Amino acid sequence: MKIAVLGAGAVGGVIGGYLAQAGRDVTLIDMWPANIDRIKTNGLTVTPQEKEFTVQAKALHIGEVSAARETFDIVFLSVKSYDTEWASKFIQPHLSPSGYIVSAQNGINDTIIAETAGWTRTVGCVVILGVGMYEPAHVLRTSNADSLSFKVGELTGLASQRVEELRLILNDVGPTKLTTNLWGERWAKLATNSMANALAGITGLKSADIRHERRTRELAIRVAA
Repeated sequence: MKIAVLGAGAVGGVIGGYLAQAGRDVTLIDMWPANIDRIKTNGLTVTPQEKEFTVQAKALHIGEVSAARETFDIVFLSVKSYDTEWASKFIQPHLSPSGYIVSAQNGINDTIIAETAGWTRTVGCVVILGVGMYEPAHVLRTSNADSLSFKVGELTGLASQRVEELRLILNDVGPTKLTTNLWGERWAKLATNSMANALAGITGLKSADIRHERRTRELAIRVAA
């Protein structure tokens, strides 16, 4: 099975790094030249709470994809929300006949992907793991490797064989749950993000620091209330 990660930033880099470490056939695609150049030269380094590792993953600049002949069975879309529409259109011709796009993003972008690539070619993924990226080709995993990392599901709410297969693949990254309530999980994640993201922007603190500092933690709880 051929896998691509379009958007090899914090989320995409962690997903791609662990899948490559597990021996999966994964290609990292990104718009940041320095990121791809360094991955090609030195590999992708992943720093979790446990032991750091570096993988020699296949990597492509966004401009190199059109010349690639291979197609992908699964594409993890990990770009910013405002890049969702064009990125979906861009990667669609590179899907295999049964291939599909997985929205591994913050925000609720599944319908944008579905309206571009097709509803049957779209699968939802709620990203729960904590990540970070502050330099090219180096991603951080700030959450524990044993904690729940993803929830995956069909947009229709039905359980399917491909989602079960996707769950098993993502287990290489971290514990993954199959959900039949994707939209409920999406809105719950959005509510959780709303508690901390604005505070992070205002204070300059990381999400973990907001939870650990008493005053910011109290503010986050008030936002939720």
